Amino acid sequence: MKHFYIILLAVIIGVVGITAFIMHNNNDDSFAAPDGSTANSIEDQEFDDEDYDNGIEFEEEAEGAELHFKPVEQDQFFGEWVATSGQSLYMYGEVEINIKQTGGWSGNIADEEVSGKWEYSKGSLLLTSDLFEATLSFTNDGKLIMQEQRDEDDEALLNTVLSRKE
Repeated sequence: MKHFYIILLAVIIGVVGITAFIMHNNNDDSFAAPDGSTANSIEDQEFDDEDYDNGIEFEEEAEGAELHFKPVEQDQFFGEWVATSGQSLYMYGEVEINIKQTGGWSGNIADEEVSGKWEYSKGSLLLTSDLFEATLSFTNDGKLIMQEQRDEDDEALLNTVLSRKE
């Protein structure tokens, strides 16, 4: 009977050791990042702002930028527009919009194909769709600004400069 308890004790110690080893290896929440480095969690990952620094900046996109708009005729909005700044790459990834004369628009915003209707009012266009809503307006110096309201605060607008697609 003494041998039975010794063997049982050895089996229990072995099972506990193997269980602890497996739990330790499965609990390791580190992962390999795209650059090959590892981090213990997503929060530990540092995102490199240089990925979005393409050298294109617009002061109109800065937080708190004071913008002055001029009314223009609706035909000034027609055509294809793109966002090119590092700020727009950081916030959206890609922005391409096609404003059609027929009252509709389509495009790619943040890797999502979107389309909807536009409404002209007081020299600006309001773009609406199921996924996206923004206002397009021209500044006094002729830049087209897309303003997206990101929350319920009317003052919290995300400004993006759009350029004619070449």
